[in-house]
Amino acid sequence: MKIVIARAQVISDMREVFVGAAGACVAATRREPGCLAYDMYESLTEPGVFVAVEQWESEVAIDAHFLLPHTAAFLETAARCVTTPPLIEEYEASERRVR
Repeated sequence: MKIVIARAQVISDMREVFVGAAGACVAATRREPGCLAYDMYESLTEPGVFVAVEQWESEVAIDAHFLLPHTAAFLETAARCVTTPPLIEEYEASERRVR
């Protein structure tokens, strides 16, 4: 399983635009083959910092995600809304434990 965590600082005047685009992308992405979980949250301690948490079956599923129109539309909008490019971290998980 692949875990992706993306973090971005959104320009305060662009928050509503970003949230609208993110909501549409989250809804569409959750229906993609290979997507196990996908969500986005705003930090409670850093206003305007958004964090996406993604779980994917494989790297192939992630690659396919970036080829879809809803992903391209979100990335285009998000690029206008953030102060700097997002920090994106990808992890490989070989085991899942629920506590």
